[in-house]
This record gives sequence, C-alpha cells and structure tokens, in this order.
Amino acid sequence: MKTKVILSTVFCYLLCNWSVKGQATVDGEIIYEDFGLVVGYIDLIIYVDPLGDICNPETADMYGQFACSNLDCQSGSVNTVGISPTSPNDYVDGVTGADVTLLQQYLNTGTGFDNYDKIAADPQNDQDVDINDKNTLRDLVLAVITSFTAPSWRFITIFDKSTFESASYASSYNYLIDYGYFGTYEKSGLSQTQITNEFWDIHAIKIGDLNGSHPEIRATVAPARISTNAILAGEEVELLFTANHFHDIQAYQFGMHIDPAYLEVISIEDADLPQLTAKNFGDRIKEKGELRTLWYEDKAKPVSLPDGATLFKIKAKALQPISNLQNVLQIDEKILPTEFVANAKPTDGVELEVKLKRSESPITPKDILVYPNPAFENSKIGFVIDLATQVNLTLHDVNGRVLENYQADFSAGYNEFVLEDLNKFSSGILFFTLDTGFYTSKGKIIKK
Repeated sequence: MKTKVILSTVFCYLLCNWSVKGQATVDGEIIYEDFGLVVGYIDLIIYVDPLGDICNPETADMYGQFACSNLDCQSGSVNTVGISPTSPNDYVDGVTGADVTLLQQYLNTGTGFDNYDKIAADPQNDQDVDINDKNTLRDLVLAVITSFTAPSWRFITIFDKSTFESASYASSYNYLIDYGYFGTYEKSGLSQTQITNEFWDIHAIKIGDLNGSHPEIRATVAPARISTNAILAGEEVELLFTANHFHDIQAYQFGMHIDPAYLEVISIEDADLPQLTAKNFGDRIKEKGELRTLWYEDKAKPVSLPDGATLFKIKAKALQPISNLQNVLQIDEKILPTEFVANAKPTDGVELEVKLKRSESPITPKDILVYPNPAFENSKIGFVIDLATQVNLTLHDVNGRVLENYQADFSAGYNEFVLEDLNKFSSGILFFTLDTGFYTSKGKIIKK
C-alpha cells in the first residue's frame, strides 16, 4: 500500500550533506538496506535540527551515519529530527481509479483496512474515512483540485510502529510525524539516544495510494483506436467513445488532448454506461486542450457491457477543416494514464475506440475540405450533400482550360472525391469546380 520508500540523505540543515545507512519497509518487509541507493520513486531527506543549531559535518563517520555524538551537536540543542520528500507536493502520484474502488469497498463493509490504509484513505485529514474522501480522490485524478488538506505523505518511525498498529484509528494519528517547519515533517522532543539511524527506519504512507501503485507497474492497456475521418469546417459531429471486452469493470480512467483551435466541444453526454455524470470529467479543454475522465461504479460493483457499447459521447463542432480526426484528438497517457479496474486491480484486455458519427441532418458547409494541400501525387476533396446524387468535379488551369473531368454517384452525407493521379500535372495551382446539383463550390489545389 502506501510506501514507496526511501533513499536516506542526511544533513545538518543547510550545513552538511551526506548519505545515511538505514532501512525502509513496506508493511514490515525490508525493501532497502544499504546506503546511497534509491528504491522506488521518492527520495527522502532525513535531517537533524532544522533550526540550525551547531553541527560539525567533519565529525560524521565514514558511512555517513548520524547521531548527536558524531555530529558534535551541542548537548541538549538537538531535539528535533525531520524528513522531507524531494517532491513533497506529488499528490497525484500513484492515485488512480483503483484506489477509489478500494476506498468504496471499505465504505461498503467497514472492514479490510488497517491503520495504514485508513491514514492513506483520509485525504481530508479529518480522522474519518467517508464518501467525501472518495470524492476528493476523484477530483484529484480529474485535476479539479491539485492538492488536499492532508500532506501528500505521512511517516512513522520504527520506534512508534507497533504502538501505531495497535492503536485505535483516531489515536493512530498521534504517532505520525507531523508537517512542521520549512515544509518538512518533524518529530520533536527527542533524546540524544533517539537521534540515531536505527530510530529513523521509516515507514512511509502515500496519501490516496491505497494499492501502492505507480505508473511503472500499471497494467498494459492496448492503445486506443481513433477514427481517421475528415470533418468539414462548421460541421457538427458526435465522437463516440466505445469499448470492447468491457467485462466486470468497476472503474476506468484516461485522459485526452483535444485541440481547441479545431474542435469546439458543445456537450459531453452519457450513453450505455450507468452512473456517468459531469462529475466524472475534468474539463480543461479551453485552457490547456485537456479532458480527463474517471468513472467508477458507486458501490464498486462490476459492470459488463456488450462489445461496441458507447461509454459516453462528445458533441463537437469543427472550427476549421480537419483532414484527420487523429490530428486533433489523442488519448494521452501524459495527461492521465489509461486504466481499467476489475476486482479492485488494474486489468488489461479492454479495448477503447473513438468513432465519428455525422449529423443525421447534414449541413451544406461554407468550406470544401481539400487535403493534403499542397499535394504531390494525390489529394481528396470532401463535401456534404443532403440527398444521394451524381456529382461532377472539373479540374482546370489558371487560364480556365479544362484538364480533367470526374463524375461519380454519392450517397447523402459526407463524401470525398479521391484524386490519385495528380503527378501527371505540372507543378503549380490547379483550380476545381465541384457541382453537386444542389450547390457549386470552387477551390484550388497547390500541386508540388
């Protein structure tokens, strides 16, 4: 659960700096027993005397071990020892939909959590694990909030470990190393014999990280498939987020980049997935082009959907011609790692796909879509018609001389003329006239 661990680098505050020999444990198992070694992804700085009383770094022994005796600290002047994560504000690290599910399972039964779990499950730091803590973790994952009341990490020394574990939940908070001066965690009122390496074998609890996960050990999820369709400027479409192999799923999360210069999100709507609301989305599209989604079944019950079911849909409008939806919408692991949860654990096998559905009442757009443009050997001309009809396309040069005629039958909706033989024309500008029978549009292709 909770620990990620320790490199111990000791220093007399702002004065001396060296490595320390010690141990870090996860639920009592030693995972680090050496000096100068980083385990996991958090480094801890263990320091003596944050108030800067006299320490002499020259008296540290060859292994970098520390105690008042070998730091030559003035008698009685050092009674505070503290630790500081090198990334003290890493609130979201390791917190995912799987942790929300574990917290909900505890709320369902009131069993299964020890004091370590309960501390980790209390981001509100009010000594009461409840639905508000679950909502806080949800909002953190969705970037609706970026921190919470509790510090990102809590720590317990080996000296207090047994009493912490046997104490009542409310009393267990008394044994945590409190957040103190200089943005660090401190334990005060220590005797000189307590300021030793052995005393500072640390058990670390990452708040919110109930399953002890981090991105390096997340289940592998197949990359999402995204439609490659083009969209005309001014056209309104539905983006359907569908899934295959959605079996016994309790939660999911993923993030996406949507380019706000090309796509305007009109609305986000539920579909086949139960209990999906606006609270399951973190919308930062206008500010950063980012959208996060985290869904979980309210009682942590498994949900199964048929293949191709739609999780949710986004109604959007193209502000500019889009030659390929993939150019303006990507599922982005850097925004939020993709995760599906079954049996309260990340699982693989679920396939995510983004499909494009055009309006049932196509519009006649102001712009005809031409891509690629400039073109070398081929190009496409996209257009919309209200009814099935024959469409004519004429290519001509700058003097109006006809170079080629194309004719084909098309169905109602969005269609494309595919020009695959442009290499027979000289470089320059090719003009075209598109006659649908309902309207005529003109444009140009830059031939490279």
